[in-house]
Amino acid sequence: MKFLRHGSWKYPINNVQSSLQGGLEVVTHVKSSHKEQTCLYDGVELEALPYIQTLKNFPKEELFAKVVMVRFDSNILLGEKLDWSSRSASKALYTIKYLHKSGAKVILVSSWKRKKNSELLTAEAVADILSSVLQHKVVALRCISCDMPVKREDLQKADIFLLENLSDYKEEVSNCSKFAELLSSEVDIFVNDSFSQSHKVLASTVGVARFCFASMAGFLFEESLHQLKKTAKTNKKPYIAIIGGGNLNNKAAAIEFLASRCDALVFVGLMSFQIMHALGHSVPTNLLERKAHKTALDIVQFAHEKHVLISYPEDFWCVNQHLPKQMGVFRAHGVLDGWLPVDLGPKSLDEINSLVTNSKRVIWIGPVKFKSYSPYTGGTSKLAQMLYKQSQCDCEVTIVGKMAHEIAKNESGSLSSFNMLENASAVWEFLKGQKLPGVVALDRAYPFEIDWNVAYCDPSRPLVVDIGSGNGLFIMGMARKRKDLNFLGLEINGKLVRRCLDSVHQSGITNGYFIETNATSTFRSIVSSYPGELVLASIQCPNPDFNKPEHRWRMLQRSLIEAVADLLASKGKVFLQSDVEEVAMRMKELFLKYGKGKLCLSHDHHNVKPNGNTWLEENPYGIRSDWEQHVLDRGAPISFVEKLGVIVAMIDSFLESLTHFPHNQTLERKTMENNEQKNHAIMIPYPFQGHVIPFVHLAMKLASKGFTITFVNTESIHHQITKSHSTTSPTSDVDDDIFAEARKSGLDIRYSIVSDGFPLGFDRSLNHDQFFEGVLHVMSAHIDELVANIFKQSPPPTCLIADTFYVWSSMISNKYNLVNVSFWTEPALVFTLYYHIDLLKANGHFACIENRDDIIDYIPGVRAIEPKDMMSYLQASDISTVVHRIIFKAFEDVKKADFIICNTVEELEHETISALQEKQPTYAIGPIFPTGFTKSVVATSLWSEFDCTQWLDTKPHGSVLYVSFGSYAHVSKNEIAEVAYGLLLSGKQNKWDKVAEKIHRVIGGKSNDDDELRKNIKEVKRELENALSTVGSSVVRRCLDSVHQSGITNGYFIETNATSTFRSIVSTFQLPRRIGSCFDS
Repeated sequence: MKFLRHGSWKYPINNVQSSLQGGLEVVTHVKSSHKEQTCLYDGVELEALPYIQTLKNFPKEELFAKVVMVRFDSNILLGEKLDWSSRSASKALYTIKYLHKSGAKVILVSSWKRKKNSELLTAEAVADILSSVLQHKVVALRCISCDMPVKREDLQKADIFLLENLSDYKEEVSNCSKFAELLSSEVDIFVNDSFSQSHKVLASTVGVARFCFASMAGFLFEESLHQLKKTAKTNKKPYIAIIGGGNLNNKAAAIEFLASRCDALVFVGLMSFQIMHALGHSVPTNLLERKAHKTALDIVQFAHEKHVLISYPEDFWCVNQHLPKQMGVFRAHGVLDGWLPVDLGPKSLDEINSLVTNSKRVIWIGPVKFKSYSPYTGGTSKLAQMLYKQSQCDCEVTIVGKMAHEIAKNESGSLSSFNMLENASAVWEFLKGQKLPGVVALDRAYPFEIDWNVAYCDPSRPLVVDIGSGNGLFIMGMARKRKDLNFLGLEINGKLVRRCLDSVHQSGITNGYFIETNATSTFRSIVSSYPGELVLASIQCPNPDFNKPEHRWRMLQRSLIEAVADLLASKGKVFLQSDVEEVAMRMKELFLKYGKGKLCLSHDHHNVKPNGNTWLEENPYGIRSDWEQHVLDRGAPISFVEKLGVIVAMIDSFLESLTHFPHNQTLERKTMENNEQKNHAIMIPYPFQGHVIPFVHLAMKLASKGFTITFVNTESIHHQITKSHSTTSPTSDVDDDIFAEARKSGLDIRYSIVSDGFPLGFDRSLNHDQFFEGVLHVMSAHIDELVANIFKQSPPPTCLIADTFYVWSSMISNKYNLVNVSFWTEPALVFTLYYHIDLLKANGHFACIENRDDIIDYIPGVRAIEPKDMMSYLQASDISTVVHRIIFKAFEDVKKADFIICNTVEELEHETISALQEKQPTYAIGPIFPTGFTKSVVATSLWSEFDCTQWLDTKPHGSVLYVSFGSYAHVSKNEIAEVAYGLLLSGKQNKWDKVAEKIHRVIGGKSNDDDELRKNIKEVKRELENALSTVGSSVVRRCLDSVHQSGITNGYFIETNATSTFRSIVSTFQLPRRIGSCFDS
């Protein structure tokens, strides 16, 4: 190996020949090229790699029900030598699976070779390949060839889709705007996971970003970008760059960049001949690059100035041009005519090994490739072996390029020891100091961690954020006025921010701060890290171009509005201001459109009155913004400013109106004067008795508070209610509307019916698994259609209050920008146990076959509970049932709700509710039965009380021990057998054949085949014998006799194992019924 050595590198320069042109210029030549690029290398931050938004840091809940386009890397997912164990393949697959699991509709796009292993790769064929590797169905969509945009209805067929091969369209390479718009039709979010194409300007990597409200890097893209940034770091020394390949002229700036970072440049490819020539060595002219001599001299001079070692091969394996099988090793300066270098020689490899052995960081970029090649020498393989060996010795090795990647994998057996960047073109562009178009097109993220304790004396105070704070007049004025709040200005102009920070420091303000950033893309990441609440966000006179008012609202992108809506406290406000009415109108419309239903116009502004056109006549805070002051300073008459107005839209969060219910309130309908948008809640209970009743009570409570309510029952539930009610009140109007009587009292409650996906004749109790599957997969489509129709009414809906067990609530809420309220109709204790299934799993208390005696004391807000006292679904060992799948999906979806309301009393479950509050806004709203109404006003019972009492009256006193009105809750055969056994022991009237027939009807058996049931009963009998000997039927009968003899009318006993039957028995108590005339009422 030959070296140009400097400083601590101890070898002298050998064989510099002055006879070669330019050879002696190496010491005296003054570098004049690439000056502009190298000034970037000495900077603190590389502009070529801005901090971008990533899928990993994007809120997962914001992906649900969104349409996400993924630009995937076909070289990785469709490559001929696909290695699913590699990090790149794993990351690429994880991006798609992560989006699918988050509830997004995924559209995949890419370009690929038309054939693979001689097979034609159509979109359908690729979809099948992807379906296989993803383990999810991928459906091919043909819309580009038809010049037809994707439609929402097309996306109902599946969850993952593939568009056609982009290689077939020239518009992809030309970054055609219309083509990009066609690709991104119906797309909400763009995810680029094809880093290998980031150096190109393509419609699918750059063009589509402008048509999506959020653009970010996938997991593979982020990982590749992270690896690329490592090449610029100098924290580990010595740092060696092994450089292969050719085309020195095109890569000169990149090599100088490496020279500015590394301690040695080791040339191993065609470029090495150009470097040898620059150093005065004799090199065959056919191995030199045309017009590259001056460039090589510049590189040598630059390395000399930076004290960087240059290394080039000392010997080569060469092949005889006339006798291809004849090979030999020649010194670098002694290659004979008629021989061509094909690989590195043994001495060259030894010298590289000596350099690499002492290094702490190595980058290998470009192949060890010459104009000829021999498969017998193995120089590249030996280089890969030494790098692998060094990677095991605390040396960070980065390998760039597809060829090097494949060789490294073959030699090491694994790529886990290396940092891998398979596409060398993108890396070369970065090393040149060029911006990568595919990176620049993505949204920016705030790169730094903020120490809020340095920014404010008390970072727990409520926060006010001014977006586009300009000269900071509003922030500093408000900070002086309100010492109880902290104020933050976000401004893209760095000079203004530095000036504002100086002013804050000089004036001694301790509750004001400014950050230089583009708030459009960084607002969420900055404000979400603040310890306190966001109580006010303001945007005042946005003005990218003062002379073109139509541009002033462009900063209001959907991603910013959604971030504000998500982070705003429950009583927070948004303050919008502009001197141009069209701009203010646009801002207001966008906030109402994309505020996810959490925002509405406010009309209570502390004695500041609207001017009659929904605008305030003056600034309600009394502190002028920069532009507001500019309007006054430019000499306009005060009357003109007052007439034009500094137009302000004030938007409030209205969560409070849903979370505080008065316990005593009359039923007079509340008018909502001066309210532009009345609250309208869609309420959808789960189709069971115990869920419908609390939903009805809540609907009446909200309606008495002034809400418009649309109450939705399933067709089957409505049919059951009307059927049972018609027996009691034949003249009632309940057949059409169960709220008819309530509406006569002035409540605005509308009634709708929706299909659950099954005909009325379908027996839901006998086929409960099939029914639950329908609720899980089919019902959402009917709800979607219903909500769309409700939006045609006035006022339009503002929130969705759905039962927690529904798995689609967040999807519907996001699609229609509704506040997502999850209503849990049971105690908060039950909710929190389901909510913390992950903790139960981690501690071995979920689906545990063996009985556990230890106490569960790790659930937040639950002091202690025994495993046996948990709900049966948490104890069952078989968690593959459809009910379990509903529970898992529902309690994943509930974490995306804007807030949760529980049908419980705060005083009874304060600790549980408080613990849940720390995770998610959660409120106890009980008791919710509206005073002043009787139960008969709204029909809710699914069974006729008259039929039940009439039947009971025909039975002998004390002969009926237990009446079940039916339930869709899953009851096992053993539990049914246990009840049957209790009935047998009672010795009362029923003969076994009749009991068996009825029980078999419940559990789906055949009435004439009771062998299995008898077998179950025998098993249960053996298990219960010991217990029955002490607390068996004789004890129960003795207690019942005592009750009867003493004339007690409010006491009763049932023989049963309460561990498994408590819920089914007690949950029926709220239904109107009599049990053997034992209770007076």
